[in-house]
Amino acid sequence: MGTARAHIRDIVPREHVSVAGTVVAITFPAQGTNRQAYVYLKDPTGTLVITWSGRTNVPDITVGSVLRVEGLPTQSERQMIMQNPSYERITEREL
Repeated sequence: MGTARAHIRDIVPREHVSVAGTVVAITFPAQGTNRQAYVYLKDPTGTLVITWSGRTNVPDITVGSVLRVEGLPTQSERQMIMQNPSYERITEREL
C-alpha cells in the first residue's frame, strides 16, 4: 500500500488515505436486507466504519485483528466511512 498513512481523526473526506487500527466490532445486517459487512476500525484518535458491499463475511478479519486499510473515505452525518477498501492484516508493531 503506497499511500501515506494517517490517523483516523485526520482523515479528509474524498481524499485517498491509508489508516491502521484494531477491529473492535463486526456487524452484518439482518437477513433479507442489503448484504453488507460493517467493520469498526479504531486507532487512538477515533473509529472508522469500513463496509464491504455484497459480503456476508470478510475472510481473515475478526474482532482484535490489526489492519491497514486504503481507500476513499466519505463523511456521513455522524461518522467517517470507507467502502470496499483494500486491506491487509498487520502486526501491532506496525500500527
